[in-house]
Amino acid sequence: LKKVSKNEQNEVLERLKELSDDFVATDNTYYEPKYLFFIEEGTFEEHDNQHLKCYTEDAFLNVIIDFSSYLQKNIDRFDTNPIDIGEVSLKESFIEPSFNKGETNLKLYFDEWLEEKSLRHISLLADYGMGKTSFLKYYTKYLSEKILNEESFSRYPVFISLTNTSPMSNDGIETKIESFVSKELGVNYALFERLVHLGKIVFVLDGFDEMGFIGTAKTRFEQFNSIWKLATTNNKILISGRPSYLPTDFERKNVLNIVDSSVTDVQKTPFTEVIELDYFKLEQIEKTVNIYYKGKEVEQYMNYIKRNHSILDLCKRPSMLHMTMSILPELYSEDSTKVITSSDIMNKYTEYWISRQESKEITGYFSKNDNIKKEFIINFFTELSGEMFKEKTLVISKEVLDELILKEVQKAKMSIESNEVMFEGFKNELYAGYFIEIDITNVKDDYFKFVHKSIFEFFVSKKIIKLI
Repeated sequence: LKKVSKNEQNEVLERLKELSDDFVATDNTYYEPKYLFFIEEGTFEEHDNQHLKCYTEDAFLNVIIDFSSYLQKNIDRFDTNPIDIGEVSLKESFIEPSFNKGETNLKLYFDEWLEEKSLRHISLLADYGMGKTSFLKYYTKYLSEKILNEESFSRYPVFISLTNTSPMSNDGIETKIESFVSKELGVNYALFERLVHLGKIVFVLDGFDEMGFIGTAKTRFEQFNSIWKLATTNNKILISGRPSYLPTDFERKNVLNIVDSSVTDVQKTPFTEVIELDYFKLEQIEKTVNIYYKGKEVEQYMNYIKRNHSILDLCKRPSMLHMTMSILPELYSEDSTKVITSSDIMNKYTEYWISRQESKEITGYFSKNDNIKKEFIINFFTELSGEMFKEKTLVISKEVLDELILKEVQKAKMSIESNEVMFEGFKNELYAGYFIEIDITNVKDDYFKFVHKSIFEFFVSKKIIKLI
């Protein structure tokens, strides 16, 4: 370890003084020479001169790029923003999920990943309502607090929503990052890029399934290729999305650069490890009920939920759990002894789901806030459920799904020829954005199912009513 002695420091100060004396101020211009002494490893011998300041690399980076305001925004966004439905804040209602079938402490797992020097990135995969965005906001807040409290520093978290970041548009991932640097940091982009290459940033990219202009497999490859350009040697990327956005196992492995765990140590190019969020267990559901309600009501409501298995299954998804909490007193007061079918609350869920998806204003086949799109979606899933019910199956191949979409589009007399790529994008939004998901239990990887049997039953009932 090198120690910069007092004498060396004094020599620097003398040289600075000489430089200052040599500069003559003209036209009211003031020159202030500065000397930067960089050492890879070492310390500075203590000195009494107040004009000489010594920084660690991390402290120096904090001086030239001030993240403090942005980091505080991350904390405030998590602490004060309400969840999608209900009046409680994300901070009040958040429960850390388990992952990969029973593993706990995902936060610690990510901490260890951030410290390591490797080409490993992470894809956080889960279907609708499993809490991906909530966890990423929580983890971003957690990292921000650690930095501001000077507890430890590994990397600055840069949270970016991927909604409508298609390379086919003028608002790709590069534009989003440049906008972030300009608005949140107010520094030259080249300086920020230097931080990336030094390994001082972790990009937290939320919602790859919402990138917009979803299009064909080729378009999806281009979308992810633009993201992988961020995967420099020292950089880290944490990206989330629904697996059904990439409809086949082959495409998922190629687009996400997933490699077998046995070869990760010798991998020479960036790759991702897949982390999957688990469904909520009964104790996590009970914690949430306690957040919303107190005292005797908790026991009553928990008994009610456990008695209604359809509702219990729905509550295993965090977003549906919060939706249930908002209408739980109403359901319970109607008849506390009555076994409520999921159809009684599915209408509320489906309306919310469609509104939530439409609020993202994903660029595509339909114009913004187009009621025709909402009507088409309801009609399509009604017809899809009817077709599956008729065939006595709970799964459907992507090939048959494609045929049914085309049939419904033609029935609605909607144009395809003039908008073929947009149409492909809308098809993929139907796979990833609404009420179906990939059936991971199927031997073949190109099969889909409704995310919950009660949603399937709800649309079947709509089909029966339509036929009557």
